[in-house]
Amino acid sequence: MLTDRRRFLTRLGSFALTASAAAIVSGCNTTSFEAARQKVALLLPKSGRAAAIGQNLERTAEAAVPKGDPYVELLVVD
Repeated sequence: MLTDRRRFLTRLGSFALTASAAAIVSGCNTTSFEAARQKVALLLPKSGRAAAIGQNLERTAEAAVPKGDPYVELLVVD
């Protein structure tokens, strides 16, 4: 009975050592996720008869994606 207990404790100790080593190694992930800045282009009428509509659409898009957003760059093209 004493040998069974020793064998159990030895296996338990080796399992605990393996599990803790795996936990430490999994926490050492050096890959970092950095989102790339996405460019979004809007083709809007900024001149001509529909310039007022284009300006309103541009203001609406800028309200949805504020300047200084680190993930989205808004490009407005006439």
